[in-house]
Amino acid sequence: MKIKVSLHPDFPDRGNREFNLTSKPFYIPKKDAEGLEFGEIIRLKDLFNVKITGTDEEVTGEYLKEKTLNVKKIQWVQDYIPGKVLMPEGTVDGFCESNCKDLKVDDVIQFERFGFCRLDKNKKDNENNELIFCFGHG
Repeated sequence: MKIKVSLHPDFPDRGNREFNLTSKPFYIPKKDAEGLEFGEIIRLKDLFNVKITGTDEEVTGEYLKEKTLNVKKIQWVQDYIPGKVLMPEGTVDGFCESNCKDLKVDDVIQFERFGFCRLDKNKKDNENNELIFCFGHG
Protein backbone atom coordinates (compact mmCIF):
# COMPACT_ATOMS: atom_id res chain seq x y z
CA MET A 1 0.00 0.00 0.00
CA LYS A 2 1.38 3.42 -0.95
CA ILE A 3 0.55 6.45 1.17
CA LYS A 4 1.38 10.15 1.08
CA VAL A 5 1.93 12.20 4.23
CA SER A 6 2.08 15.98 4.17
CA LEU A 7 5.51 17.48 4.89
CA HIS A 8 3.76 20.10 7.03
CA PRO A 9 0.10 19.83 8.06
CA ASP A 10 -0.43 23.62 7.98
CA PHE A 11 1.30 24.12 4.61
CA PRO A 12 0.17 21.44 2.13
CA ASP A 13 1.87 23.31 -0.71
CA ARG A 14 5.24 22.19 0.72
CA GLY A 15 4.59 18.71 -0.64
CA ASN A 16 4.46 15.16 0.68
CA ARG A 17 6.54 12.27 1.86
CA GLU A 18 5.67 8.97 0.21
CA PHE A 19 5.80 5.55 1.83
CA ASN A 20 5.35 2.07 0.44
CA LEU A 21 3.93 0.12 3.39
CA THR A 22 4.74 -3.57 3.56
CA SER A 23 4.10 -6.44 5.97
CA LYS A 24 7.26 -5.52 7.92
CA PRO A 25 6.87 -4.39 11.55
CA PHE A 26 6.33 -0.76 12.48
CA TYR A 27 8.74 0.76 14.99
CA ILE A 28 7.58 3.28 17.58
CA PRO A 29 9.49 5.21 20.25
CA LYS A 30 10.41 3.07 23.26
CA LYS A 31 8.89 5.64 25.63
CA ASP A 32 5.52 5.35 23.85
CA ALA A 33 5.65 1.54 23.73
CA GLU A 34 6.28 1.27 27.47
CA GLY A 35 3.01 3.03 28.30
CA LEU A 36 0.69 0.95 26.10
CA GLU A 37 -1.89 -1.40 27.56
CA PHE A 38 -3.71 -4.48 26.23
CA GLY A 39 -6.90 -3.43 24.42
CA GLU A 40 -5.85 0.22 24.07
CA ILE A 41 -6.46 1.90 20.72
CA ILE A 42 -3.74 4.17 19.35
CA ARG A 43 -3.23 6.03 16.10
CA LEU A 44 -0.04 5.61 14.10
CA LYS A 45 0.33 9.29 13.17
CA ASP A 46 -1.00 10.15 9.70
CA LEU A 47 -1.74 6.47 9.06
CA PHE A 48 -4.35 4.34 10.82
CA ASN A 49 -5.61 3.11 14.19
CA VAL A 50 -4.29 0.00 15.92
CA LYS A 51 -5.79 -1.98 18.80
CA ILE A 52 -3.03 -3.26 21.11
CA THR A 53 -3.17 -7.07 21.39
CA GLY A 54 0.05 -7.73 23.27
CA THR A 55 2.68 -5.83 25.29
CA ASP A 56 5.39 -8.31 26.28
CA GLU A 57 8.83 -8.17 24.62
CA GLU A 58 7.27 -6.37 21.66
CA VAL A 59 4.00 -4.54 21.23
CA THR A 60 1.56 -6.21 18.86
CA GLY A 61 -1.66 -4.87 17.47
CA GLU A 62 -4.33 -5.27 14.87
CA TYR A 63 -5.31 -2.77 12.18
CA LEU A 64 -8.67 -1.08 12.65
CA LYS A 65 -10.59 0.22 9.63
CA GLU A 66 -12.66 2.71 11.59
CA LYS A 67 -11.02 5.91 12.79
CA THR A 68 -11.43 6.45 16.53
CA LEU A 69 -11.09 10.05 17.66
CA ASN A 70 -9.29 11.25 20.79
CA VAL A 71 -6.69 8.50 20.90
CA LYS A 72 -2.96 8.75 21.52
CA LYS A 73 -1.02 9.54 18.32
CA ILE A 74 2.34 7.81 18.03
CA GLN A 75 5.24 8.41 15.66
CA TRP A 76 6.25 5.39 13.62
CA VAL A 77 8.74 4.22 11.05
CA GLN A 78 8.73 1.06 8.99
CA ASP A 79 11.46 1.17 6.37
CA TYR A 80 14.28 2.92 8.22
CA ILE A 81 17.90 4.00 8.22
CA PRO A 82 19.89 3.97 11.48
CA GLY A 83 20.74 7.43 12.71
CA LYS A 84 22.04 9.36 15.63
CA VAL A 85 21.70 12.91 16.84
CA LEU A 86 24.62 14.63 18.53
CA MET A 87 23.39 16.80 21.41
CA PRO A 88 25.10 18.76 24.19
CA GLU A 89 23.91 16.14 26.74
CA GLY A 90 25.11 13.19 24.67
CA THR A 91 24.11 11.15 21.64
CA VAL A 92 20.61 9.87 20.85
CA ASP A 93 20.42 6.72 18.69
CA GLY A 94 17.33 5.95 16.65
CA PHE A 95 15.76 5.32 13.28
CA CYS A 96 15.19 7.76 10.41
CA GLU A 97 12.63 7.40 7.64
CA SER A 98 14.18 5.80 4.58
CA ASN A 99 13.42 9.04 2.68
CA CYS A 100 16.27 10.62 4.68
CA LYS A 101 18.72 8.81 2.39
CA ASP A 102 18.17 11.64 -0.09
CA LEU A 103 19.37 14.34 2.32
CA LYS A 104 22.63 16.12 1.66
CA VAL A 105 25.18 17.15 4.28
CA ASP A 106 24.09 20.47 5.89
CA ASP A 107 20.37 19.90 5.08
CA VAL A 108 18.17 20.82 8.05
CA ILE A 109 15.08 18.78 8.84
CA GLN A 110 12.57 18.57 11.66
CA PHE A 111 12.21 15.28 13.50
CA GLU A 112 8.64 15.34 14.78
CA ARG A 113 8.30 15.58 18.58
CA PHE A 114 12.09 16.06 18.79
CA GLY A 115 13.39 19.17 17.05
CA PHE A 116 15.39 20.55 14.16
CA CYS A 117 18.61 18.81 13.17
CA ARG A 118 21.30 19.33 10.53
CA LEU A 119 22.76 16.37 8.66
CA ASP A 120 26.46 16.21 9.55
CA LYS A 121 27.47 12.90 7.91
CA ASN A 122 25.58 10.72 5.50
CA LYS A 123 25.67 6.92 5.26
CA LYS A 124 28.63 6.68 2.93
CA ASP A 125 30.78 8.98 5.12
CA ASN A 126 30.99 6.72 8.18
CA GLU A 127 31.73 3.11 9.05
CA ASN A 128 28.37 2.38 10.71
CA ASN A 129 26.36 3.19 7.57
CA GLU A 130 24.13 5.60 9.50
CA LEU A 131 23.06 9.21 9.26
CA ILE A 132 24.61 11.52 11.85
CA PHE A 133 22.81 14.74 12.73
CA CYS A 134 23.62 17.72 14.95
CA PHE A 135 20.74 18.98 17.10
CA GLY A 136 19.76 22.58 16.38
CA HIS A 137 16.78 23.38 18.59
CA GLY A 138 13.50 21.93 19.83
